[in-house]
Amino acid sequence: MKKIVTYIFLVFNVFAFSDSFNENEDERTILKQEQRSEQERLQKEFQKREEIFNQLKSEKTDKQEVSTNEIKFHISQINLEDNERLLNEIEKENILGKYINRDLGSTDITNLITELTNRLIAKGYITSVATISENNDLSTKTLNLKIIPGKIEKIILNEDKTLDNLKKYFLVDTKAGKVLNIRDLDTTTENFNYLEANNMTMEIIPSEIQNHSIVKLKNEMKEKFTVSVLTNNYGEDRQNAIWRGGVSINIDSPLGIGDRVYFSYMTVHKKKPDRSWKRTTESLKPGEIAPIGPKGYDPRKDTLPYKRDLDLYNFRYTLKFNSYTLSLGSSRTENTSSFYTPNTVYDMETVSNTFSVNLDKVLLRNQKNKLTFGIGLKRKHNQSYIEEAILSDRVLTIGDISLNGTTTFYGGLLGASLGYERGMRALGAERDKNKGVKSPKAEFMKYTLNTNYYKPLTQKLVYRFNTTLTHSNDVLYGSEKHSIGGVGSVGGYHRTGNIQGDKAIEIENELSYRVLDSEKFGKISPYLSYSYGKVRNNKNNSKYRKGYMSGAILGLRYNMKYLQLT
Repeated sequence: MKKIVTYIFLVFNVFAFSDSFNENEDERTILKQEQRSEQERLQKEFQKREEIFNQLKSEKTDKQEVSTNEIKFHISQINLEDNERLLNEIEKENILGKYINRDLGSTDITNLITELTNRLIAKGYITSVATISENNDLSTKTLNLKIIPGKIEKIILNEDKTLDNLKKYFLVDTKAGKVLNIRDLDTTTENFNYLEANNMTMEIIPSEIQNHSIVKLKNEMKEKFTVSVLTNNYGEDRQNAIWRGGVSINIDSPLGIGDRVYFSYMTVHKKKPDRSWKRTTESLKPGEIAPIGPKGYDPRKDTLPYKRDLDLYNFRYTLKFNSYTLSLGSSRTENTSSFYTPNTVYDMETVSNTFSVNLDKVLLRNQKNKLTFGIGLKRKHNQSYIEEAILSDRVLTIGDISLNGTTTFYGGLLGASLGYERGMRALGAERDKNKGVKSPKAEFMKYTLNTNYYKPLTQKLVYRFNTTLTHSNDVLYGSEKHSIGGVGSVGGYHRTGNIQGDKAIEIENELSYRVLDSEKFGKISPYLSYSYGKVRNNKNNSKYRKGYMSGAILGLRYNMKYLQLT
């Protein structure tokens, strides 16, 4: 009996680890796909922005050659009127300082105005200009300049109907009367075009009011409602099913305000054998032994059938509001599987529920850089049962903050994210009172650093690089440890085992080649990746306290409107 209890305990620990990895794999797959799509979108956005900036610069701000015959005046003081404070004092000093205490002619003054206007354009004020003030007498050795801010008269979206005005309120990151800044309009473009159904174009036209412009937005929506068939071979083994299938539903702007709803469901071919021969502990009479199988079962000759049941649910809601992004997420995993002892079979069920809310804010944006700050809260509820007897019931509440940056780098896109997570005493979460030093902590602290690089080598060949570092001085639960191996991680191990750690580093390199890129027939991309990962566990002196793995994947991604294969 002691051997059986020990065996069940060991199997439970294996299943607990498997479940902690299983509950995250669906979310990790979705996040990887979103990261690839976001990298491609940002790369195109930065390229387009650079082209617009260079065009504006060449159209408005070409310097003039100095004429040797022009009249010059000695200038010892330059005054710059900037009522809207579009330039800071350092910028003014750096530009004006080069022209003070010099003899200036008309060409020099034009070049000075050109430099000021260049700086305005570089900061996104593409309709603002520097010019000479009306009250100038150069014989006084003083030059008076002023900045004329280009403001927005009005913003028009389609026909400006009620629903259009509602979308403007949520998605347009500027308003009439403000100084026009292309960075605000870039955020507006992103707020519209992050939805696949949207195709927003923007035009800035002169207004009848002097020094004002009209921003005309035109948005054409395609299909708002998309249903896709999903399939993958992410299963661990034949007993738990190699292939999975499901469906996803994506609704763009369900409330008409540029929001998005995504829902996915995946399952396996289920096996539900007859377990009517099983008896609960409460139903046994004193001295009665629980049956090990149906009538006539002989463990030396017969094999009891295993049970298989897996359901993965994932729900996400995204709402843009000017420079803010609100994300709500909910996922649920229900998994029933079997394990064998020398003479019978046991069924184990795990149920995991996760709810999360995140709020991101764009802090800085220009033609080459983007910086955002995020704050979030997550609640995880994990339950495990064996033969309907509860083994564990744990609630964790986790708060997190992050700083995320993206910039162009050598023709590619370089991104970095620094995060901090903290286990909290909220929403019914477990507490660490009277726990030993080697016990997993619910009120933990964890730091993460992620860097990624996206580089199109040719029009079809793309290189991706990702590095993730995790650091915690606490002993973490399996659901919070960094898992390496399997879906979305080091390849080749999701059927042979994974490793977890409180401290970890993971590096991934990938080359992909887009064979087909068609709106009608979808996108086909074979890819080759090589990854390496290493973990270490705290308060663990055994030989299993640390480990590493490396692996390669040769795969194919196929995405079209109604089908996704990986």
